[in-house]
Amino acid sequence: MLYVAIPLRDGTGVRGVLRLAIPLTEVTKTVTAVRRTVALGALLALGVALAVGFFISRRVTQPVTQMQAIAHRMAEGDFEQEAPVTGNDEIGELGRTLNLMAGRLKEKIQDLEGERAKVAAILDSMVEGVIAIDHRGRILLMNPGARSIFDLHQEQVEGRPFLEVIRQKELLDLVEACQACGAGEHCRREVELGPPVGRILQAHATSVAFAPERRGILLVLHDITELRRLEQVRTEFVANVSHELRTPLTSIRGYLETLLDGALEEPPNARRFLEVVHTHVERLSRLVDDLLQLSDIETGKVILKPVPVILHEVAADV
Repeated sequence: MLYVAIPLRDGTGVRGVLRLAIPLTEVTKTVTAVRRTVALGALLALGVALAVGFFISRRVTQPVTQMQAIAHRMAEGDFEQEAPVTGNDEIGELGRTLNLMAGRLKEKIQDLEGERAKVAAILDSMVEGVIAIDHRGRILLMNPGARSIFDLHQEQVEGRPFLEVIRQKELLDLVEACQACGAGEHCRREVELGPPVGRILQAHATSVAFAPERRGILLVLHDITELRRLEQVRTEFVANVSHELRTPLTSIRGYLETLLDGALEEPPNARRFLEVVHTHVERLSRLVDDLLQLSDIETGKVILKPVPVILHEVAADV
């Protein structure tokens, strides 16, 4: 039992005592009920707080999560998605800024891709060979013209050492000489490549900066094999023509000198000499006509039309 007693007083003193008694089981029940009520209230308040907190956090974190996912897509090159803009608060301002940045990056990347496509089209259409070499001596780029010169149509050459791909000492010497020069310096050399290439190249090497503090070499190759062959043919042709002209001219000169020295006084010999001179003059005339006709053919003034011939008759006329 639980007892409680208090004195009862008036103006003159204590008049009596008030005593209450209650079983402890009732007190325990009341305390338990109060505790249960407080616990339920606390749980309810915690649940409400968690729900409110979750709602607020979702409202804040969901746009941030979406922006994070969009930022990852942007890093992978996808600029089509837009960040959510739900208001004028900091999250909304962040979304607008992210969308603006994505739009500008997309425009810049499109411009760069357009410029790269132009450069690639120019390099692919060039007859000259172009090779870009970095500061470590590795090939950055080789256009189809260069691949054709070295017969490397199917090989993967980008990233490989220049010396490993192009085993030509003269070209390597040119690249090393250009690397020793300052930025913007040019080196030029005519290079005759041995087997298996077997070409003559006019090589131009320029020291350029592909990256800050890192200079590389831009190598431009002109295939002049056919030009040198034509020059050789022209030289041989001039030598042959000179020989063909010199022979009749020597004969004509000899016979004319003989005639001037007195052979004119001998009619039989004079006539024979003059006939020989006439024959050589006719030969020179035909040779000049052939040269003029050849010149007309080279300039396109004469169009050759193939016709059937009898070979032994042609051989007999030679």
